[in-house]
Amino acid sequence: MDDSKMSHPEALDRIRTADNINMSPEVFEKLYLSPPNKVKGELRSTFGNPTLCGFLSSFGLTLWPSSGAISNYSTYPVKAPTAGLTNPEVYYILAFFLLCMGILSLIFMIVASRTNVVFS
Repeated sequence: MDDSKMSHPEALDRIRTADNINMSPEVFEKLYLSPPNKVKGELRSTFGNPTLCGFLSSFGLTLWPSSGAISNYSTYPVKAPTAGLTNPEVYYILAFFLLCMGILSLIFMIVASRTNVVFS
């Protein structure tokens, strides 16, 4: 029989599958809910979480005159890029950035506290 002329139930019958597999909840949890995740090396215990480094580097890059983030607020961006620091809008933006990162860090701390309490 040609495969294109086969009906859907016939096609499924040709593929032999196990109809019923009984397993205990412990075996199901071991196989599907917590698969093994073995990795080489001890990098996870050697290095910490690099999130703080990313935050500090992005904040430092914003304040770096060559990045051009502050020169947009300067009256003469080419001749005096650091003159943008005298503009109060720069401080509003930096404060908003710090506020958002603080709120995001608070949310991450609350969400991660469940994991940290269990493993501490």
